[in-house]
Amino acid sequence: MQDRKGKNNRLVQWFKKRDLSMWYLISFIVLILPAIIWNVKNIYFGTFEIDDGSARYLLSALLQSQAAIIAIVVTMTLVAVQLTASAYSPRVIDIFRNDRVMWVLLVWYGLSMFFGVFILETIGSEYSNLNPWGITVSLEFCVFLAYLMGIVAFAGLFWHVGNVINFLKPKNIIEKLSEDITQGNVLEFIKSKEKQREDGTDPAKDAPVQPAGLFWHVGNVINFLKPKNIIEKFPDGIIRKTVLRFSESKEKQRTYRTDPSEDDPVQPIVDIIHGSIMRYDLVTTEYGLKAITEKGKSIKGSNYEEKISGHFCTHLRRIGKLAVSIGDGESAIKVLESLKFFEELTAKERLDFAASQAAEFIGDVGIDAAGKELEDAAKQAEKFLVAIGTAAIEKRLDGVVWQAAWSLGGIGKAAVGKGLRDATRQATKFLGDVGIAAAGKELGGVGISVAGKERENVVLQAAWSLGGIGKAAVEKGLEGAALEATRSLGDVGQAAGFKGAALEAAKSIWGIGKAAVEKGLGDTALEAAKSLAELTISSEEMTKNTIQDYKSQLQEHDHKPSRKFMQMYEQELENYE
Repeated sequence: MQDRKGKNNRLVQWFKKRDLSMWYLISFIVLILPAIIWNVKNIYFGTFEIDDGSARYLLSALLQSQAAIIAIVVTMTLVAVQLTASAYSPRVIDIFRNDRVMWVLLVWYGLSMFFGVFILETIGSEYSNLNPWGITVSLEFCVFLAYLMGIVAFAGLFWHVGNVINFLKPKNIIEKLSEDITQGNVLEFIKSKEKQREDGTDPAKDAPVQPAGLFWHVGNVINFLKPKNIIEKFPDGIIRKTVLRFSESKEKQRTYRTDPSEDDPVQPIVDIIHGSIMRYDLVTTEYGLKAITEKGKSIKGSNYEEKISGHFCTHLRRIGKLAVSIGDGESAIKVLESLKFFEELTAKERLDFAASQAAEFIGDVGIDAAGKELEDAAKQAEKFLVAIGTAAIEKRLDGVVWQAAWSLGGIGKAAVGKGLRDATRQATKFLGDVGIAAAGKELGGVGISVAGKERENVVLQAAWSLGGIGKAAVEKGLEGAALEATRSLGDVGQAAGFKGAALEAAKSIWGIGKAAVEKGLGDTALEAAKSLAELTISSEEMTKNTIQDYKSQLQEHDHKPSRKFMQMYEQELENYE
């Protein structure tokens, strides 16, 4: 008894391990194939006959069941389309409308039903067994063929249902939509957008060719699921009456109106990402961002790579800002990774403007993240920016280096405002690294300097940003960040081999030291005095002149903290001498 139970359990487990859909298919073939062979054999040898009444009854039952099934299938398909469109984007409707499986199934059902109607019409008629070729076809064969077509149509339902279920998955929708993101499609959209801005015209579209009959109706209903198509069907007269005066008053502003995004091949995926972010669906967001970055690889080497990359990055920036606005730091980090990918892609091709734009957008998302106290996202943006800045120095992409320094400063100031200690300290450290590298001092193997005026601008930007962060950190009582900013300013000032950067560093250190004395931050004030003394020794004349200028410009209420900081500075200077 025990052995029998054990064998039964093993048999059940064996069946469970097998794919259920495969068992259904095998069972279907096992049941249908003998029936088909048996009918063919009987018809061929004339051993099977059916009277007219039975044939009419069988065909009527078949037609009624097919009509009911196709009605249910069409209804459920439209419901699935509507649910998918409302969950992700109205633009996914095009996927269902262009799906060949649904149309093939409808065509086959139509052929099967009309063939059954034709057989019903010929039963008992004078021409039931005649055809133009003189070949006699038995009623039994016609009924069997009608039922065989019905079986094939019914089997096609499983194909269609499985296909619809696959389209309900975000990953499959995104993969399908990404097929339209090609270099040609994106470039065509950008050109039509530019043309529209110039002359105020809408991009031209070809009118779709609609199928006839039931297929035309189903396609028409699917089209009406799109909000845009519904709006277009509103009476023109009503629209004119309500907006005529307004449109006339705004005639001059046509060139600045919002551009429609219907033709943008990237927009459908962006809509899905927006929806997934609002639902905190990180998996779908990752699928969408991956699809965009994968398509970005195809633009490499294009003559229009700069424009296309900018188009992708603009969408990513909006996605990143949306993620930050709802507090989704994980999605914001994923967007930052995608933006860094496009920056590296364009920097490799030495496209300064496009790479600078990507760095700018990383900074924008990072600044917003710091403002929303999403410290992890802000720190990730800072890490990416310093990597971008140091890599750009090697490639001598001056605009990218300057943009990285500016964006780092913006993130640092935003982090100070929200009291994010780690993000603030990291920003000051990274700014110092970028400034030193730009000045030409060794930094982890980076010893290549940016040439000429561009080099000076980068170092000045780094010093200016460090000064702003340091003063704000003192005001907020973030002594660790203030100390880091002061040290970085001293390093940047000494590394710079030109007057402007050293002067900016000295001014910023002076401001931080004086503010630290006022706020009672002794360690920061001492570090500022020490850094200023070191800077004086390395560029004595310039720094002393700057300090004398500050002395002469002091107001009465500034004398006490300034005098105290001056004493600290002079003491440190004596120690070095």
